[in-house]
Order: sequence, then structure tokens, then C-alpha cells
Amino acid sequence: MNKNLLNFFLPLRLVGKHDYRPYMVFTLTLAYLLFYVWEIFLTASGGQPIDFYLPHYALATCEIGQAPLSEIMIDSVRGIFMSTDFLLVLVNIMFLWVFGPLVEQFLGRMRFLSLYIVGGLAGYALNTMLMGDCGVLYGPGASVAAIIAAFIFLYPTKKVETLIAPLVFRRFEIPAFLIGFVYIGIQFVVEEGGPLSGTLAPVWDELGGFLFGFIFIFIVTMLFKPAPKADAFAHLDND
Repeated sequence: MNKNLLNFFLPLRLVGKHDYRPYMVFTLTLAYLLFYVWEIFLTASGGQPIDFYLPHYALATCEIGQAPLSEIMIDSVRGIFMSTDFLLVLVNIMFLWVFGPLVEQFLGRMRFLSLYIVGGLAGYALNTMLMGDCGVLYGPGASVAAIIAAFIFLYPTKKVETLIAPLVFRRFEIPAFLIGFVYIGIQFVVEEGGPLSGTLAPVWDELGGFLFGFIFIFIVTMLFKPAPKADAFAHLDND
């Protein structure tokens, strides 16, 4: 997730009410915050910036094939919860709280957790295959992208109250499928690896997570549980 998204738009909340309590979303949020606190203590005690420690605790792609698979998996999962910027922490939490609860309600807590974790790993895998050089992968962007994709698949017409920054920070109610197109499009335009940089590598993790989210929820709805029917009057149930 790129904090440059804030220069364009920020989803604030779903239009309408729901009574489900998203305990797994809350748990992931708490874990994300606790990891950031741990990073603060890590840098304070070691006297080095967090970038110095990322190759030791997140996924260093050069170690794939060299280090044991168990170590690679631990580093990858741990990397999903790491960040280098508190604003990024807040942005990811905002996206998770907007799009996560209804996906968790549909999937159940353990399937939702599986989507979040494996979506992040799928994004890292695609990035590793396409980036072409060594690097360190971290952050929940791919995991959050998987949740967004699942939400769009399940609730494509659900309205999302969104803050549009270029339009003097006005709020609009935008269908979820349109949020998805804008979200993916902005990744290619404003990421450091955008079309003018000569490489698209930095966007592949989130694109990989997004694609995995669609595939995951498609399989679930085909084999285990039908997708919810659209409620044409959901927007009327609003405070």
C-alpha cells in the first residue's frame, strides 16, 4: 500500500449498517500495531534504522533457495506485518477496516485469516518471480489487496463513502468495483516502480495479492458457499 494513495482518494466507510463484529480484523489490526511498536524498540535498542533490520526479519529474496524453507516462510509471514512508516500503518488499517468485516463475515474467521496470510505470500511470490534482482519484501499491501479483491467479488455494487482529495476533499459514495479499478490503476501510476521508472516490480506484490483474492473467493463461492445476493436497498439502511 502506498501512502501516495492519500493524494487521490481514501475509503472511509461502507454505506449502510452491519452488526457483525470482525474479531479477526481487530486481531490483525492489533498485531500490525504491536509489530510497529516492536520495530520501534528494535531500532531504539540497536541504534540502527529499521531498513538495517529488514533483511534479517522480512523476506530477503536472495535467500530463497539458500535458507531453509521454514525460515523463508517465517520471514515472509513476519514481513507481512512490518512497516517503515506509521502513516502506512494507518492507511492499511483503514483499508482493512473498510473492506475486511463483510469478507470475514462471509468467509468465517479462519478462512479470512488464510486469505490474508496466503494473499500476502502470493503477492511476494509474484514479485519475487518478476522483479529480477535481490530485494526485501515487507508490508501488508498484498494481503490488504487480497481482501479488497474478495470484497469486490462479493459486493461489487456496495457503496463506499470515499474522500476524493483532488476534488477539495469532498466525499462521494462510490461502488466497490470502481474503487478496485482506481486502486489498481493508482498503484501503477504513483508507485516508485510506475511506468516512468523503467520497472514495474514494486507493484507486483499488490497485484499478485489482488489476483489471489479473486481466485480464492471464486473457488470458495463455486465449491463451498454461494456469493451473497445483491441488496438493491442496502443504501437505504444508513445512519
